Amino acid sequence: MGREKSSKKGGRNASSAPKDDIVELGLEEAIDLIGKKNTKLVWLGSEPEDVISMAIDVPKDMIVRIAPEDIIYYDEKQMKKLNNHVFAGYQDSTSKFVIRFMKNKCNLEAASLKGGVNDIIGDIL
Repeated sequence: MGREKSSKKGGRNASSAPKDDIVELGLEEAIDLIGKKNTKLVWLGSEPEDVISMAIDVPKDMIVRIAPEDIIYYDEKQMKKLNNHVFAGYQDSTSKFVIRFMKNKCNLEAASLKGGVNDIIGDIL
């Protein structure tokens, strides 16, 4: 009488789910990359660059603060200036969203700071 439960959800098994194609870097990997070939840390939060610089030990001049909602209105020329940088937010969901948006709009590449700043220093911001 009862229906048998399928081991597949939504008609797909878990192994067929799309993989996340965003490069995630740990803090040490990000620090190694920042400064090479004009690579910067693009901070997507509201704290000033000097606060983030002290919190994660990245030189202030290697950090650029941009509101994520502003990037949506960037033209292609402005967006290309963000190519190949490392993006960081409080958690990594904001940076991943911005990177996906840039990929879809202009086919640009960037990396995300794995876990975001809160994963590194805790919820003190």
